[in-house]
Amino acid sequence: MSTVRRTPVTEALKQLLSTATNRPVQVTHAPLDPATGERDSYPYIVIYPIPGGSLSGPPFCGQVQDATFVYQITVFGQRDDQVDTVLDDVRAIITERQDGSYVHDMPVAGMKVTLRDSVGSTGRLDRDGQIFRSEEDFNISVTSS
Repeated sequence: MSTVRRTPVTEALKQLLSTATNRPVQVTHAPLDPATGERDSYPYIVIYPIPGGSLSGPPFCGQVQDATFVYQITVFGQRDDQVDTVLDDVRAIITERQDGSYVHDMPVAGMKVTLRDSVGSTGRLDRDGQIFRSEEDFNISVTSS
């Protein structure tokens, strides 16, 4: 039986958002500029794996395992319109479908992504000094292959 692991799903989500938005993306902390080692330019995206979701074993005599992982995607920017625009882009990149398939592919080695959906947003735009941020939660469901 193939076991479903969160790390490859998280890395695939990071790669998807980084490529499709052309913005800096990091998991659990602000992205750093590789040239300077300082925090990267705004706006940027931080992925937080959060508790929740589900894991289910294979059916009787089955060989696959299913899991749903929950992620909070937070966008940070110097202006409120930056944050709103990038979060709108993130939502579309993760959830948008055309002809029954996701518009943006998210390959995960050894797994098939079966569902990507928004769990919801607080709808709140927060400001801390000169930095704006807003977040939205997403479910990513996979099955082992």
